[in-house]
Amino acid sequence: GLPISFLMDRFDTNIAKAQGGFIDNFIRPAFELLSNILPETKENLKQMEENKAQWKALEDGYDPSNRFTQKELEDDKIIEEDEELSEYSQEEGESRNYSEDEEEEEEFNENDRIYRNRKEEGDTDSIDDE
Repeated sequence: GLPISFLMDRFDTNIAKAQGGFIDNFIRPAFELLSNILPETKENLKQMEENKAQWKALEDGYDPSNRFTQKELEDDKIIEEDEELSEYSQEEGESRNYSEDEEEEEEFNENDRIYRNRKEEGDTDSIDDE
């Protein structure tokens, strides 16, 4: 295969330190130009500096062998807990909790089924009423 590119070795690269260089060399110049055109984006420059300071604080203690950030570990734990709760609820015969998107999709599918049935039966007057 190809050799690993500069700053792309997940086991050796100090990502926290690399972020500072990325911000200085790419993000800052781009947002400085953008803020000349759109002055309201100057707030993004302030946020960029705050982000850079946070990455800077992580540089010394960064361990490339730890491929997960604390946030990722916390998110994984939450997902596992949700899955366990979902399995328990289904085992106990409780109804499944639907997200809003799933509810909307289910409602759409039901309305679509009703529409198709009425259309097949030739009942187009009641379709237009709804």
